[in-house]
Amino acid sequence: ATFINPEMRNSHEFPKWLNLPETKKQLEGKRVMMYCTGGIRCERASALISQMERVGDLKKTKGIAMVRGGVDRYLKTFPESGGFWKGKNYLFDLREAQMAEKEGELGTSKCCACDRPWSKYEGKFVCGDQKCKVPVLVCDGCKNKIEANTKKKSLKRKGSQGNNWNVNKNANDDDDDDDDDNPSRDAKNLRCPLCKAGKNLRSVEPVHSAAQKRLLTLEGSNAKINSSNKRRRKESKTLFIGKLPLSVTATEIKDALKLNEPFSRAGVLVSQAAAREDKKSHRGAEIEWMMDSKTGFFYGSAIVKLSSKDHCRALLEDYKTNPPRIR
Repeated sequence: ATFINPEMRNSHEFPKWLNLPETKKQLEGKRVMMYCTGGIRCERASALISQMERVGDLKKTKGIAMVRGGVDRYLKTFPESGGFWKGKNYLFDLREAQMAEKEGELGTSKCCACDRPWSKYEGKFVCGDQKCKVPVLVCDGCKNKIEANTKKKSLKRKGSQGNNWNVNKNANDDDDDDDDDNPSRDAKNLRCPLCKAGKNLRSVEPVHSAAQKRLLTLEGSNAKINSSNKRRRKESKTLFIGKLPLSVTATEIKDALKLNEPFSRAGVLVSQAAAREDKKSHRGAEIEWMMDSKTGFFYGSAIVKLSSKDHCRALLEDYKTNPPRIR
């Protein structure tokens, strides 16, 4: 087995990491096992991988497995030994972190300022990079220095001359060496391990999951895109439209579907005579509102009846790249 660390700052960067060519190559033909804090993000991540496989954006894996309930439940199952888990599991509630009973208090983490072994998150410090801002670990020693330096700078700005905070330089005072570039002195210079290593997924294009979902909707949720043995869907002159605003009008739907404009067949604009015929037939497009059978209320769905299968096919093709919007 090979351990792969996505080295991402938050779960929003997972689609970006998954879209990297090297990531796809690493997952190809492998059985994927993943874990997270409580199991929720693994559910979403596995759904995205499965979706990418179905649309052909990721070559087939040998299955996906997850730690049920995440590391939280795993450590509750093995409270003494911790099983195969090492270190602490950061939590998003008042517990802050959990670990096995055998683990020492220091764990495997380090202070981001002095690299001293440290695993307690105190002071709510974050990475000083404005584009990062992930929580970082700061030991008690560096924390005291940062807080003292922050207070000293605050007093300087106010022009204070307190007894304990002399603004004049003193060669015998260690605190007077005001090195602003020292991370143990200024919180703005703190950097997380990812920033120190130069890891950055911000510029990577994420997986276009919305477009993939549209493709799966058009082709059928249980079908594989571009499959040679896939049963061809029966063409129709009608379109089903859902999730409409309750105040939508027929004119707004026709404008969104561009029913008053000539469409192109096979990527070539039709002739003027055909365009006039199309425009004439488009005016006859009918919209059937779908009402609740008991209350008679409109609940946001409608069926558009078109004049030809060609027009219906053209609208579906346009939907894949440019889905209509109700203005």
